[in-house]
Amino acid sequence: MALPLYSALGVALGGAVGCLARWGVSRWLVPVSARLDFPLPTLVVNVLGAFLLGYLIKSRPLGDPTLGWAGVGFAGGFTTFSALAVELVALGERHTGRAALYLALSLGLGLGAAWLGMVLGNRTGG
Repeated sequence: MALPLYSALGVALGGAVGCLARWGVSRWLVPVSARLDFPLPTLVVNVLGAFLLGYLIKSRPLGDPTLGWAGVGFAGGFTTFSALAVELVALGERHTGRAALYLALSLGLGLGAAWLGMVLGNRTGG
């Protein structure tokens, strides 16, 4: 099935805004992240993105354009698995314990945020 042009543009624009938002969060949290020697910006964007996507999945019907621009586009551009993987390896080379904490927080908080978003999405629109 062909994707309508307006849907593709919505996903592209949502992705662009999501990337800029991730960049903004990173710039804002870099000083704290550097002091802690901990990849806080990636943790924050991934947890927030998991919440947003969980909420959208449950609050919108399948085929709703919001899922395209906000879910696939914005949340997809905002979150980053590749940075998590690279930062986890790099942190593990310096601090094994912090790397384990980063992995545990990323998975635990990410899953918790997705679950909370889905619960709230069910209550508001699903």
